[in-house]
Amino acid sequence: MKTIVCAALVAALPMTVSAQDTVSPYCDLLKSGWDIILEQELAGTWTANHTGGTMFTGAGAMAFPANEIGQVNFVFEGEDIFMTFPEGDLTVFVVDEVNFIFDPTSEEMANIGAATTDLDIEIASNCADTSVLPQLMALGQMRGPQGSTDTQVYFKMIDRDLIAGVQHIDITGPNFSGYIVATVMLTR
Repeated sequence: MKTIVCAALVAALPMTVSAQDTVSPYCDLLKSGWDIILEQELAGTWTANHTGGTMFTGAGAMAFPANEIGQVNFVFEGEDIFMTFPEGDLTVFVVDEVNFIFDPTSEEMANIGAATTDLDIEIASNCADTSVLPQLMALGQMRGPQGSTDTQVYFKMIDRDLIAGVQHIDITGPNFSGYIVATVMLTR
């Protein structure tokens, strides 16, 4: 699978977690083993939900409500991974050279009201070191009512049934331009 180097992401996830008795199967997985696990456990249909965020326009910032996005599919074609849904397809990359940091004190994430930290990710996964969790970045364009949107999504796989991330959507249309930063959860 392809890997890329990206700038460090400072992100936060508003999710409710509780201590689990089980440990994520990814806690002891070496990054070199991500490719095998991802194809076996990422492929297929997931339910995606925005868990809240902020839309920024020329008129200012406004809340972006939590809503169900719907079904998304992860499809493997040779060495390529795609995240497909009715509004478009995103190309997915494994990111193993940078650790995504979930920090609600960052200026970017404070703007979306996110409140989850790496400690919450640690509790959800039961991993002492969250940098071992598989990380993905999805890039591409989606179609929406305001026109085409450039989309970036940064994910951490918590376990076989939960993926958490932050989505950045640039919107450009005939009567509107701006961007949305929102958290997103994928579940089985």
